[in-house]
Amino acid sequence: MNIEELQQICGAMPENFEKAVVEGTSYIFQQDPNFVPINVYDFFGRVATVNSFKECFYYVELGFKPDRFTIFDLLSVTIYVFTVIFLVFILSRPKVKNLTNEYISYIKKSKFYKKSKRNLLNASFLNFVVFLFVLIQSYFIFNIISFKSLRIKRFIDEYNVLSSSVQFFNNLDFNAGGYLGGNYTVQLTSGPLSAIGGVIGWNITNSFNFSRVSNFLWVILLQLFLSYFVIKSFKLDSRFILLTTGSIMLLVPWWQGALYSLGEIPSTIIFVNSLFLFSKYRKSAIILFSFSIFFTKLIILVPFVAFYIVIILYEKSINKIMNDFSLFLIPLILWLLIVYFKYDDGTLYDYIISQIKFVTEHKSSGIASDMDGRFSNYIYNLNNTEFSSWSIYRKIRVIFTPLIFSYLVYKNRKNIDERLGIISLPLISSTLSIYLWFWVLNSTKWIRYSQHFTLLLLISIIYFVSSNIRFTKVDSILIYSTIVIFLDEIKYLIILLMIVGAFLIILTHKKHSALFLKLFLLIVLTLNIYIPHDSSLVIDRLFNKIDNCVELITNQDCRIQYLSQ
Repeated sequence: MNIEELQQICGAMPENFEKAVVEGTSYIFQQDPNFVPINVYDFFGRVATVNSFKECFYYVELGFKPDRFTIFDLLSVTIYVFTVIFLVFILSRPKVKNLTNEYISYIKKSKFYKKSKRNLLNASFLNFVVFLFVLIQSYFIFNIISFKSLRIKRFIDEYNVLSSSVQFFNNLDFNAGGYLGGNYTVQLTSGPLSAIGGVIGWNITNSFNFSRVSNFLWVILLQLFLSYFVIKSFKLDSRFILLTTGSIMLLVPWWQGALYSLGEIPSTIIFVNSLFLFSKYRKSAIILFSFSIFFTKLIILVPFVAFYIVIILYEKSINKIMNDFSLFLIPLILWLLIVYFKYDDGTLYDYIISQIKFVTEHKSSGIASDMDGRFSNYIYNLNNTEFSSWSIYRKIRVIFTPLIFSYLVYKNRKNIDERLGIISLPLISSTLSIYLWFWVLNSTKWIRYSQHFTLLLLISIIYFVSSNIRFTKVDSILIYSTIVIFLDEIKYLIILLMIVGAFLIILTHKKHSALFLKLFLLIVLTLNIYIPHDSSLVIDRLFNKIDNCVELITNQDCRIQYLSQ
């Protein structure tokens, strides 16, 4: 660090100065009454008001400065430059097109181009590049989820899901320790399929931190596994899906729910892949639908019913309905059979009645709420939920993107159905049903419940793009913008990326639009996992254990010590 520059910003360095060692996010700098507060900025426009030399030193060392050129300055310049270029292009389009064609023709005739084209189109070379890219991506993704797992707070739902799932896979008990109501209590709302990765991580290390990381990896592997069958069924671009799967999982609002082993993300992954597989592997898809509901998350029943109503209207076949129903019952009967032998609080009938009562009376379901009062005071009630603390980006993601997605699917339904089977209207009905449940019935507006429709649309878009459907330029811009608005780590670049991406899509030839849309999405998704990279991760911390949990995760001392840390 340049000491002279530091002293110009922060003033003279005190004698015997020692810089702050900041670990975690809870460190608090002590205010110096003799220090004149200074606002310093980093490249992304984040501002910090420093109140002491030590605090000023810390932020300047991170790259903050009072007169820093920020992303907003860059955005202003970029908008101006692209506006000028765009106007020049429009006014002289024929000349630009002729010059571009002449330049491309010249390049294509060169020996370098012909040799490069042969190398780039070589399958072995492409596979090597993809493999190398996946390795680099995996490093950054592992880094992000590892840091997140060390920083997120203890959450009682994590303990409940992980402890009950560990018991389930060890001895078919589904018990978080008895304090919730005993074995197979209806208060355990995430099924054991939610936490397979967490259970494996826990059984290996007895560490909550490591189980978080391993559960997120399980979520990625689950999507890759199911997407393999979608790729084979419709001959999708496997390289593009492989390169985007991990990045897409990090776009989901409050994706840390997968670290906590909660059921929203795994259940949606199973559900959305079942939607795409239905036309090719109907029997398997129906069974997967049932597993996503009864072994993962019961709320998935809402989009499934909406999906199947559309299927009934399409087919109008009693025989198919009966066959589907018999297959759908297989996972349910399996679950109820285990409950029959394991349930602590009465008979199987008692369990079913308790489950119905729990769902209908739970505050999140909204079924038992006063509907008249809710609608007459909707805005007031909305602002008294978690919604009031959301950022503007999060509100746009959860409110508008499902509507834009539904519009895009409906508009392009003919091309989508020809390429991917009869899926457009079932996909729209599934998305809007759970979307309306969230905004109309759900009274808590917990962001994790939005994952059922946000992840559904993200995975669907990746499948659409990988199928090489030729969308119009306007639709391509909407698809690109829908992904970009979900970028979490570079939200200061969102507007800039939208403008640049839209400009490039407009300039792209229609014949190459599908290819360039993939390229643009790969670039922004890579940026989203690269920017938050931090090389200071201490791997050993992932294996930290809680002493009282090593012997038995469901004992009371384990739960108390877990919550106290």
